[in-house]
Formats: sequence, C-alpha cells, structure tokens
Amino acid sequence: MHNPASDGNFDPPALWGVSEPRPKEKCDRFALSFFDSVESAQARFRSLAKREDAASRYGDHVGELAIVEEDGLMSDPTASGHMDLHPKEGALFTGRVASYAKAAPPEAKKDGQ
Repeated sequence: MHNPASDGNFDPPALWGVSEPRPKEKCDRFALSFFDSVESAQARFRSLAKREDAASRYGDHVGELAIVEEDGLMSDPTASGHMDLHPKEGALFTGRVASYAKAAPPEAKKDGQ
C-alpha cells in the first residue's frame, strides 16, 4: 500500500485499471489480500517487488490494521500467512491503518540467476 493509504489501496485486483470486471473473472480476484503478520506480508512483497511496476501497483509500504467480522468473509490463512477477504459492501479500511512499515526490497539474485 501507499503511505498514507488511499481508498484505491483497497480495490480488488479484478477492478485494477478497468471500469468493470472482465467476463469469467475468478472469485479470488475480487478478494483483498491480507496477511496474518507484517513478516508474512513482507515476505510476499519481496517476491512481488521484482516486477518493474511493483511500487505503482502495490505501493511501497505494508500497513497493519485489525480486521473485524463486519468487514466481510475471510479465508483461513495459508501456509504463507495469506488470507483472502471478500469485503462487505461499504466496508472501509483506509482510515483504520494503525501503522506502516517500509516494504521489503526484493531478494538479491543469486549468482547465475
């Protein structure tokens, strides 16, 4: 996310850069990605940061906020700590970011890669 967060930081991937969803879009593309810890989010960001558009697409910070039942339907965490949240209509997150951490830089490439 960006620091400070904006409403656009909480748009699902299915709506990025389009005015309406594409036909046959998968359900998980309508979910927001959350993680069970800042460390899990940082680990995921390191893999995404290799993209040339990472900063504009994902931001340059990891934010921490509490998710409550009224926010929507959330999956159980995966082994990597990732959770999908399908937000309820009207759920607001922007003003609830409690803290920000600078996003981790991408992992250095190993010799020969």
